[in-house]
Amino acid sequence: MRPFETELDFGAIRGRVVSLASGPVDDLAVSAAAGPDGRLRLDFDANPALYDEAEPARFARLFTADLAALCRAPDVPVASLAASPVHH
Repeated sequence: MRPFETELDFGAIRGRVVSLASGPVDDLAVSAAAGPDGRLRLDFDANPALYDEAEPARFARLFTADLAALCRAPDVPVASLAASPVHH
């Protein structure tokens, strides 16, 4: 989780924090923060030497579906989830 607000309030002027780069990642990085509307925002960064352009989007879909499944049934074993490293 990113431990900071993404909304900025300067009185009558409002702004938001935008991450331009989080630095290089060794493999795959997932970060979570509250979005401007208060909903969960997930960002996925991948090492381009290890993943083609489509792979991070595919992993994001799997991860998001797995997160929803865990919310519905928190006792599900992590190894049974589609985005689990066990399956890759």
